[in-house]
Amino acid sequence: MSLHVLRIRDSIAETHNSLVRTSARVLGIHQRLSAKAKFAICSCIFVLSFSVKLLHATDIAPVMHTRAQEQGGMAAAYQWEAKSIVQGHGLLLFDNLPDNDERLLTHAPGYAMFLALVYKLFGGSFFTVQLVQNVLNSCSPVLIFLIASEVVAWRVGTVAGVLSAISHHLSYYSNVILPDSLCALPLLGAIYILASQRYALKRSIPAMILAGALISISIWLRPNALLMGPFLAVLFPITSAFPRKAFRRVWVLAILPFLLIAPITIRNYKQYGRFVLITSNTGIVLLEGIGDARGNPFRVPTNDVEIASWEADIYNNPEYAGMWWHPDLIERDRARIRMGLDIIFKHPFWYAKVVGLRMLGMFKFSAGAPLILRPGDRVFADAAAEVAEQKNGNLIPSREDIESDRRLPALGSSLSFFRRAARLLQRVIKESEQAFLAAGFLLSLALSRRRTLFLSLIPLYYLALQSLLHTEFRYTLPAHYFFLTFASIAWVLLGWVVWRIVFKAGGFLRQSRQAERT
Repeated sequence: MSLHVLRIRDSIAETHNSLVRTSARVLGIHQRLSAKAKFAICSCIFVLSFSVKLLHATDIAPVMHTRAQEQGGMAAAYQWEAKSIVQGHGLLLFDNLPDNDERLLTHAPGYAMFLALVYKLFGGSFFTVQLVQNVLNSCSPVLIFLIASEVVAWRVGTVAGVLSAISHHLSYYSNVILPDSLCALPLLGAIYILASQRYALKRSIPAMILAGALISISIWLRPNALLMGPFLAVLFPITSAFPRKAFRRVWVLAILPFLLIAPITIRNYKQYGRFVLITSNTGIVLLEGIGDARGNPFRVPTNDVEIASWEADIYNNPEYAGMWWHPDLIERDRARIRMGLDIIFKHPFWYAKVVGLRMLGMFKFSAGAPLILRPGDRVFADAAAEVAEQKNGNLIPSREDIESDRRLPALGSSLSFFRRAARLLQRVIKESEQAFLAAGFLLSLALSRRRTLFLSLIPLYYLALQSLLHTEFRYTLPAHYFFLTFASIAWVLLGWVVWRIVFKAGGFLRQSRQAERT
């Protein structure tokens, strides 16, 4: 190797090291906040998050308890179970369930229990549920602040918390009567516990037990995180300062969630006499994912109604056309899995392309949810007016509860002064997130591969596993807290650059004025 090439290589290395040192100093990696400062930032992030979510609640209030409600059919299914629990028909098993009715296998039972708890404690309707969900989900940006502060730096954590609090996706879905948004909170809690264990494995077994219990809560709400425990158990030790010690302890994290979801499996066997771990909807999700693929070369149905009608023709059973889950859900879903796997095994390269496109789709931040509405925008009010004559008895707690609860979304009207600013901030985050995510990820990688891998654990799980099945944006909400964390690294550095430019420009102006005076 010539001397000239060696000098170039050394120059590049020195430039890289200089940039890394500057970035570390700007991000404040070695700085620590006092407990009072942390509490103040946590409080501000919580208030900001709750305020933005209230504005979204006010926007979508007209469609609540109507057929225009987001995912109203699924909300109705959870509502039936919640009302059954409140009325004393059971908790996991229900004495008012018709014979051969397999609706309990269509989703995990945790969210119905959550709804029942809300109704027991506060009464009310979906408006009350929205309020409780918004309070709980406003804790998630606080947790991502604590995680990012622990793993990277408090400045990055602060910006990550603010971005998460304002995010239109995270705020809008917090008001949808589904478990998708709530799933993130226990997962973030588990990651925060693991973050505290990266450099100190004292009392690690109790910490792993708590992290595993939190993961199981997410699974009880929605089974997407079913393999999260084993996944984290494999990768977390690599991010730890003591990988060998961590490997000897993470078995708790891998096994405990499966033990804690055992009551669901036992319930399923007792009720239906078949082994079903949590739900029996993998087949329909697999087939719909194939159907949603670009071009749909196999002409597979793309939604629940089409699947049901398709199966009625295949099996020559008109009963199947009514619902995708009744009758014979277990047999039908296992047949769907076989059909889906048959297509995949015969066309592996095509399916690999489909999976890659789904991964890319998880970064499509411009879709999936509306921004806060402009003042006077009637998009939801008009949607409600179109279905005003259509009764939706499935969604009714009682008309009195619904009408008395309509005052809750009105809380957001007191924040009308903040509406335009919040919408503008959401627009900025929405349009810039892809570029800032990429830049922040590369900067994080240059600073520390171990930190970067730790912050990528949740996103990697959803990219690797959720992409194998039908994917909607709301399924992957936990990953977006970490996407915003990477974006926040770029935002902090950009803020420093802008500050330096303004500071230097101000100094130049002062010098010019002094020169003019002299």
